[in-house]
Amino acid sequence: MWNLKEEEIARRILASELPGIWNHDLPVPEGMVGLLLVNEKLDRVYGPGTLRVSSGLAQFFGLGTKNAVVLARAHELSLDFPVAHVLTRDPVFLDFNCQLLVKLQQGAETLFLRNILAGRDSLTFADFKQRLSGELKEVAQSFLGKRSIADLADHLEIKPELEAEIELNLKRTLGSAGLAFLRLSTADFHCDAWNEQ
Repeated sequence: MWNLKEEEIARRILASELPGIWNHDLPVPEGMVGLLLVNEKLDRVYGPGTLRVSSGLAQFFGLGTKNAVVLARAHELSLDFPVAHVLTRDPVFLDFNCQLLVKLQQGAETLFLRNILAGRDSLTFADFKQRLSGELKEVAQSFLGKRSIADLADHLEIKPELEAEIELNLKRTLGSAGLAFLRLSTADFHCDAWNEQ
């Protein structure tokens, strides 16, 4: 019942939503962490198992503090980004796919709560991808805008250079969000100009 939906990365559960009079045991499933918030500040991180949360009635009578739990995925998250209409030096448009592998960074959960979840009740994969896609395209445009289609076709080292440039930029962004960068790959480069030759 208190598990994440398939499309969710994290979800906030208020203590008042949980059944029980004074306390409620909330199961934390495998592959998840439970981030216990006391008065909106991270109090403790729980791995898989059970955590006890002060519940609704105690808070109703003012006997408890405002508690909530954020359930978040603790395993690797794979994010696929289609990057479209990147203008090369020629100028022609280039499209490609980028796959990013990230993970919640142990010890940086406060950054995740403050900079990614940021008061939301839920964070979906779509929300997170939307947040990163602009930066990803900007980095790709900056790098590929200096190169021609012929450069890209003739020089195989450009692909790993592009990946290194994206990694350099996204590592900073992800680090400030409490996420660890694990791996990045690009594939399926497509340009209509190639097909016309």
